[in-house]
Amino acid sequence: VLADEPTGNLDHAMAMRVMELLRAIHATGCTVVVATHDINLIRASWARTLLIKDKAVHEVRLTASPGERA
Repeated sequence: VLADEPTGNLDHAMAMRVMELLRAIHATGCTVVVATHDINLIRASWARTLLIKDKAVHEVRLTASPGERA
């Protein structure tokens, strides 16, 4: 599944529901790729994060903000 900005026009609650759906799809063994600019959404939802910056791909480890789950 390739999801390009799947939560771009959604409120936070609906965005989290979409991310949980994508997580459930991933749990079935499917690869899920999410492209987003919302770093807080990624902090709350995904374990592996790749960042494209300066024409290079970097793997980064994000930690949850206070009150969010990792």
